[in-house]
Amino acid sequence: MFFLLTILPLVAIAQETVVEETISQKENVQKVKAQKKNKDTLFDRGVFNHLGFYAGPGTEGISFGIATCITPYIELSAGMNIMPGIKIKTDENEIDIEFPQNASQEDWQSYPSYTEVGMDLNLSRTSFDVKASIYPFGGNSTFCFVTGLSFGGEKLVKLEAHSDAIASMMQKVPQAKAELGFEDHSFFFDRQGDIKGDIRGKSVSPYLGIGVGRNVGQKSVGFRFDLGCYFTGKVKFYQNDRELSKNIYYDEEEDKPIYEKIPIYPVMRFCITGKIL
Repeated sequence: MFFLLTILPLVAIAQETVVEETISQKENVQKVKAQKKNKDTLFDRGVFNHLGFYAGPGTEGISFGIATCITPYIELSAGMNIMPGIKIKTDENEIDIEFPQNASQEDWQSYPSYTEVGMDLNLSRTSFDVKASIYPFGGNSTFCFVTGLSFGGEKLVKLEAHSDAIASMMQKVPQAKAELGFEDHSFFFDRQGDIKGDIRGKSVSPYLGIGVGRNVGQKSVGFRFDLGCYFTGKVKFYQNDRELSKNIYYDEEEDKPIYEKIPIYPVMRFCITGKIL
């Protein structure tokens, strides 16, 4: 009996301790849940109350910019795209040379023996864009539709060609003409044997696409993938800032280049995003 009287208070104390520990554990779990809920609540996507940035490569070159949220459903971004000077050499084409009717025999002796040259394409350009990302599911969802505008960068491709043989000929026969055909347009060499031109689209082009990720994320670092296109309209060829007309022999619909059938500039971009505010 004495033993029972001694052990029962100890058992009661132990049970009370276990109950208190259980209650404490439950309270801790509730505190963690409350803290997480408060954290989610603190990152509310209001009007311009958060600021983020993005940077990464794509078909526009190197892109970077800043972004802000309007609501859980809309983000606005503004950025710059810099395409490095990637150069492409085309196949060589025959140069069409025309001498004046009164050309002398000596003039004809300056006719070049090799009359083929390729065009150098330079893809360097800089553009700016303003876009809106629309998240149909709101909250912290990542899928979005994207629309916006691109400014500047109307020169899509710079064109250049040079021929030492033509330069030598033009020095001796300034009245001569040397023509190089490129994509159903005629370019003429100057007296230095050079051709300088470009291919242009719209100076302001609308954009439409989709994206995955947020430019203004809840975490310090995130990712964003975009896929879409700019509607550049019908491209035009220029030489010395003068628009060129198509070659009169070119009028077959099925022979049109792909850039005339589908007047768009495709966009695929992968960016790292970060939170500023």
